[in-house]
Amino acid sequence: MKKIQNFFLSGMLIVAPLALSLYAAWFVVGIADNIFRPFVPLEQFGIPRNIPGVGLIIAFVFFYNYWCNSRKFFWKAVS
Repeated sequence: MKKIQNFFLSGMLIVAPLALSLYAAWFVVGIADNIFRPFVPLEQFGIPRNIPGVGLIIAFVFFYNYWCNSRKFFWKAVS
């Protein structure tokens, strides 16, 4: 019986952080979708609005472009 308890506890120690991380990622993607979805006109291109993660992808693209442009600006100012 002790061996089964050890297997169960070991499995829980492996699965619980993974499940918690996946749930947190799903939660953050949901929040990002709710924030950025109104700003993305998907219906105009024939894409349905209920695709999860579109808002997060748009946010990454936006912040990446912002980072690239600001980096170019600051490197010119420093040089």
